[in-house]
Amino acid sequence: METALRVHGRSEGFPVWRERCAEFSCRKTSLLSIMNLREFLAMGGYGLYVWTSYGLVFVVLALNWVATLRRHRELVRGIRRQRKQESRS
Repeated sequence: METALRVHGRSEGFPVWRERCAEFSCRKTSLLSIMNLREFLAMGGYGLYVWTSYGLVFVVLALNWVATLRRHRELVRGIRRQRKQESRS
C-alpha cells in the first residue's frame, strides 16, 4: 500500500488512497467514472503494454480452445468411422 511521507503536514503512514477518495468524493459521479476509466485504461503510462499483453493472452487461449474442439471432433469422427467399419465386417 502506498503511504504519504509528510506531505502537506500529514503524518507518515497516511494512506494515499484515502486522500484520493476524499478528493474525488466532491466531483460528479459521471466525471469520476470517466476519469477513473481513462486512468484505468492508461495504467500509469503502461496501458499499451498491459492491454497488448492481455489481448495476446486472450488470442492464444481462444486458439487453444478452438484447436481442442477441432481435435475432439476429429477423434469422435474417427471413432465413429472405426465402429462402422468394424460392424460391417
